[in-house]
Amino acid sequence: MKIPYMKKPCENCPFIKSDKGINSLGRERAKEIVEQNKEHGFVCHKTVNYEIPQGQDDPNKRQCAGALILAKKLGTPQPFLNLYESMFGEMEFDDLTTVVDSEKEFEDKQDYSY
Repeated sequence: MKIPYMKKPCENCPFIKSDKGINSLGRERAKEIVEQNKEHGFVCHKTVNYEIPQGQDDPNKRQCAGALILAKKLGTPQPFLNLYESMFGEMEFDDLTTVVDSEKEFEDKQDYSY
């Protein structure tokens, strides 16, 4: 069975500390993503099939490891994380250190206006 979340951030995950991660979202979009993650979760951009109409089920979508790891580091609510861990126990990730350590760090990384 394929697990419904990524165990490791993608090489260009916007949540990773490295300069290889996407860093051009802008501060406002970064704030939206943080809030979306708290309320609904955040799907890994590499698992989205953009040809499937919005609202239709896509069995290949998986939750973003970077978003999950940040929520876990901060102890913030994340519905997928909370539900998964209440049912199956603690999530396993390959590396927690590559992901930013705060919402501010994520937002600062995405602020390309300077």
